[in-house]
Amino acid sequence: MSREIAVGITTDPTVLVGTPVIRGTRMPFELVLAKLSANPDVSELLLDYPHLTVDQIRDCLRFAAQLVANDERCGSSSPTTGTPETLCFETGTHIAASYTFDSHSIPPPIRRC
Repeated sequence: MSREIAVGITTDPTVLVGTPVIRGTRMPFELVLAKLSANPDVSELLLDYPHLTVDQIRDCLRFAAQLVANDERCGSSSPTTGTPETLCFETGTHIAASYTFDSHSIPPPIRRC
């Protein structure tokens, strides 16, 4: 059963093992972030993924901003120190999720904490 964890972002254990995806697709939200971090030109991203909309991209960025804003709840360290950083968020149902990555890698899918 699909559950919306943020505006336009859903998770479903039967879709990519519960990885947060853009609602109505199988595209992980972090793929959009990785593509934009490699090349911030939205028009090129839309050429590569014509099924995406600007609103869906905004939803991904908004969700990422939520993760960063709630970062202190997990007690992360600075990404400039080279130590792992943990991002976390809470949904309306008080279920927390987090993922850890270092500044040299693309973040893996979110896992429950």
